[in-house]
Amino acid sequence: MTYETIYRGMQGVEEVLNHRGKGRKAEIKIRWDNGWETWRPLNLMKEEIPDTVAEYARANDLVNETEWKWAKVYIRDAEIVSILSHRFEGTEGGVRAEVHYDGDEETTWINAKTIDVDVLAKYLYDKDISIDNQEWEWLKFAITASKGNWLEAAQDHIADVAHVTQHDIQSRMETIRNGSG
Repeated sequence: MTYETIYRGMQGVEEVLNHRGKGRKAEIKIRWDNGWETWRPLNLMKEEIPDTVAEYARANDLVNETEWKWAKVYIRDAEIVSILSHRFEGTEGGVRAEVHYDGDEETTWINAKTIDVDVLAKYLYDKDISIDNQEWEWLKFAITASKGNWLEAAQDHIADVAHVTQHDIQSRMETIRNGSG
Protein backbone atom coordinates (compact mmCIF):
# COMPACT_ATOMS: atom_id res chain seq x y z
CA MET A 1 0.00 0.00 0.00
CA THR A 2 1.44 3.39 -0.99
CA TYR A 3 1.60 6.47 1.20
CA GLU A 4 -0.81 8.20 -1.19
CA THR A 5 -3.38 5.40 -0.77
CA ILE A 6 -3.06 5.55 3.01
CA TYR A 7 -3.26 9.34 3.07
CA ARG A 8 -6.30 9.37 0.76
CA GLY A 9 -8.05 7.04 3.22
CA MET A 10 -7.49 9.61 6.00
CA GLN A 11 -9.01 12.61 4.25
CA GLY A 12 -11.87 13.25 6.67
CA VAL A 13 -10.77 14.75 9.97
CA GLU A 14 -12.91 13.65 12.89
CA GLU A 15 -11.14 15.57 15.64
CA VAL A 16 -7.91 17.30 16.67
CA LEU A 17 -6.80 15.44 19.79
CA ASN A 18 -3.56 16.99 20.97
CA HIS A 19 -0.59 19.16 20.07
CA ARG A 20 3.14 19.20 20.71
CA GLY A 21 6.27 21.08 19.74
CA LYS A 22 7.07 24.71 19.02
CA GLY A 23 7.71 26.79 15.93
CA ARG A 24 8.25 24.81 12.73
CA LYS A 25 8.27 21.57 14.73
CA ALA A 26 4.73 22.10 16.08
CA GLU A 27 2.41 19.18 15.35
CA ILE A 28 -1.19 18.25 16.00
CA LYS A 29 -2.58 14.78 16.61
CA ILE A 30 -5.58 14.06 14.41
CA ARG A 31 -8.23 11.35 14.54
CA TRP A 32 -9.33 10.63 11.00
CA ASP A 33 -12.77 9.43 9.91
CA ASN A 34 -11.36 5.92 9.51
CA GLY A 35 -10.34 5.89 13.20
CA TRP A 36 -6.60 6.27 12.63
CA GLU A 37 -4.67 8.77 14.70
CA THR A 38 -1.60 10.49 13.31
CA TRP A 39 0.65 13.43 14.12
CA ARG A 40 0.72 16.02 11.33
CA PRO A 41 2.67 19.30 11.02
CA LEU A 42 0.65 22.24 12.33
CA ASN A 43 1.79 24.54 9.50
CA LEU A 44 0.41 22.05 6.95
CA MET A 45 -2.88 21.30 8.70
CA LYS A 46 -3.68 24.94 9.43
CA GLU A 47 -3.74 25.40 5.64
CA GLU A 48 -5.80 22.25 4.94
CA ILE A 49 -8.36 22.46 7.76
CA PRO A 50 -8.02 25.96 9.27
CA ASP A 51 -11.45 26.12 10.94
CA THR A 52 -11.01 22.79 12.73
CA VAL A 53 -7.49 23.60 13.91
CA ALA A 54 -8.49 27.13 14.96
CA GLU A 55 -11.42 25.78 16.98
CA TYR A 56 -9.02 23.38 18.74
CA ALA A 57 -6.74 26.33 19.52
CA ARG A 58 -9.62 28.34 20.97
CA ALA A 59 -10.98 25.46 23.01
CA ASN A 60 -7.55 24.81 24.53
CA ASP A 61 -6.56 28.46 25.23
CA LEU A 62 -3.76 28.43 22.65
CA VAL A 63 -4.60 31.50 20.54
CA ASN A 64 -2.11 33.73 22.34
CA GLU A 65 0.81 31.35 21.85
CA THR A 66 3.14 32.15 18.96
CA GLU A 67 2.34 29.10 16.81
CA TRP A 68 -1.40 29.59 17.22
CA LYS A 69 -1.98 33.36 16.88
CA TRP A 70 -3.12 32.92 13.27
CA ALA A 71 -6.17 31.04 14.62
CA LYS A 72 -7.82 34.23 15.89
CA VAL A 73 -8.90 34.99 12.32
CA TYR A 74 -10.88 31.75 12.08
CA ILE A 75 -12.47 31.69 15.50
CA ARG A 76 -16.21 31.89 15.34
CA ASP A 77 -18.05 34.96 16.50
CA ALA A 78 -21.16 32.99 17.50
CA GLU A 79 -22.31 32.93 21.09
CA ILE A 80 -22.84 29.78 23.11
CA VAL A 81 -26.60 29.21 23.26
CA SER A 82 -26.48 26.38 25.77
CA ILE A 83 -24.29 23.90 27.58
CA LEU A 84 -25.70 20.41 27.16
CA SER A 85 -23.36 18.32 29.30
CA HIS A 86 -19.88 18.13 30.71
CA ARG A 87 -17.19 15.58 31.49
CA PHE A 88 -14.09 15.57 33.64
CA GLU A 89 -10.96 14.43 31.82
CA GLY A 90 -8.53 14.06 34.71
CA THR A 91 -6.30 16.71 36.23
CA GLU A 92 -4.60 17.58 32.93
CA GLY A 93 -7.70 17.56 30.74
CA GLY A 94 -9.88 19.45 33.18
CA VAL A 95 -13.56 19.92 32.48
CA ARG A 96 -14.87 19.75 28.91
CA ALA A 97 -18.33 21.01 28.07
CA GLU A 98 -20.60 20.07 25.20
CA VAL A 99 -21.93 23.36 23.87
CA HIS A 100 -24.36 24.50 21.22
CA TYR A 101 -23.37 27.67 19.33
CA ASP A 102 -25.89 30.07 17.85
CA GLY A 103 -26.44 29.11 14.22
CA ASP A 104 -24.83 25.65 14.48
CA GLU A 105 -26.81 22.45 14.15
CA GLU A 106 -24.17 20.29 15.82
CA THR A 107 -22.66 20.51 19.27
CA THR A 108 -18.96 20.96 20.08
CA TRP A 109 -16.84 19.82 23.02
CA ILE A 110 -14.66 22.64 24.36
CA ASN A 111 -12.52 23.42 27.40
CA ALA A 112 -14.95 24.71 30.05
CA LYS A 113 -12.47 27.40 31.08
CA THR A 114 -13.08 29.16 27.76
CA ILE A 115 -16.79 29.62 28.50
CA ASP A 116 -18.14 32.81 30.06
CA VAL A 117 -18.35 32.45 33.85
CA ASP A 118 -22.01 33.52 33.95
CA VAL A 119 -23.00 30.91 31.34
CA LEU A 120 -21.19 28.18 33.30
CA ALA A 121 -22.70 29.26 36.60
CA LYS A 122 -26.21 29.13 35.09
CA TYR A 123 -25.53 25.63 33.71
CA LEU A 124 -24.41 24.40 37.14
CA TYR A 125 -27.42 26.00 38.81
CA ASP A 126 -29.89 24.57 36.27
CA LYS A 127 -28.38 21.07 36.60
CA ASP A 128 -28.15 21.35 40.40
CA ILE A 129 -24.41 20.67 40.31
CA SER A 130 -22.41 21.73 43.34
CA ILE A 131 -19.59 24.16 42.71
CA ASP A 132 -17.88 22.58 45.72
CA ASN A 133 -16.85 19.56 43.65
CA GLN A 134 -13.10 19.46 43.11
CA GLU A 135 -13.50 19.49 39.31
CA TRP A 136 -15.21 22.91 39.53
CA GLU A 137 -12.89 24.48 42.12
CA TRP A 138 -11.26 26.72 39.49
CA LEU A 139 -14.71 28.15 38.71
CA LYS A 140 -15.10 29.43 42.28
CA PHE A 141 -12.00 31.55 41.78
CA ALA A 142 -13.20 32.71 38.36
CA ILE A 143 -16.57 33.78 39.78
CA THR A 144 -14.89 35.60 42.64
CA ALA A 145 -12.53 37.33 40.21
CA SER A 146 -15.46 38.19 37.95
CA LYS A 147 -17.36 39.75 40.84
CA GLY A 148 -14.21 41.58 41.92
CA ASN A 149 -13.66 42.87 38.40
CA TRP A 150 -17.25 44.09 38.22
CA LEU A 151 -16.91 46.00 41.47
CA GLU A 152 -13.55 47.41 40.41
CA ALA A 153 -14.98 48.49 37.05
CA ALA A 154 -17.95 50.17 38.75
CA GLN A 155 -15.64 51.97 41.18
CA ASP A 156 -13.47 53.18 38.29
CA HIS A 157 -16.55 54.47 36.49
CA ILE A 158 -17.77 56.30 39.59
CA ALA A 159 -14.31 57.81 40.09
CA ASP A 160 -14.27 58.95 36.44
CA VAL A 161 -17.71 60.55 36.79
CA ALA A 162 -16.65 62.25 40.05
CA HIS A 163 -13.45 63.53 38.41
CA VAL A 164 -15.30 64.88 35.37
CA THR A 165 -17.96 66.47 37.60
CA GLN A 166 -15.33 68.08 39.83
CA HIS A 167 -13.46 69.35 36.76
CA ASP A 168 -16.71 70.69 35.29
CA ILE A 169 -17.59 72.49 38.55
CA GLN A 170 -14.10 74.02 38.77
CA SER A 171 -14.33 75.23 35.16
CA ARG A 172 -17.71 76.84 35.77
CA MET A 173 -16.46 78.49 38.99
CA GLU A 174 -13.45 79.87 37.09
CA THR A 175 -15.77 81.20 34.40
CA ILE A 176 -17.98 82.91 37.02
CA ARG A 177 -14.93 84.42 38.80
CA ASN A 178 -13.69 85.85 35.55
CA GLY A 179 -17.09 87.42 34.98
CA SER A 180 -17.82 85.71 31.71
CA GLY A 181 -20.56 83.38 32.98
